[in-house]
Amino acid sequence: ITHYDAGLGACGITSDGDAPNMVALPHSMMGPKSNDNPYCNKTITATSATVVDKCMGCDGFSIDLSNAAFLDLDDLAVGRTRATWYFN
Repeated sequence: ITHYDAGLGACGITSDGDAPNMVALPHSMMGPKSNDNPYCNKTITATSATVVDKCMGCDGFSIDLSNAAFLDLDDLAVGRTRATWYFN
């Protein structure tokens, strides 16, 4: 799991990354669809976060959390951490 400065995501939702918790799923999972993607607005648990974007640099089950969501797991200075996550 990595973190990023959220903005306008592939699902058409804009967030400053401070709240609420947001997640970008791997591009291979999200596929080519954006705004009408079936994953948009689903929630995950590692920390509770809403799918709003796709992570072009994420492979497999790696995800990118907004800064606020990442802080629920670790300090931003860590940069990358591990956690089990799943869809709610």
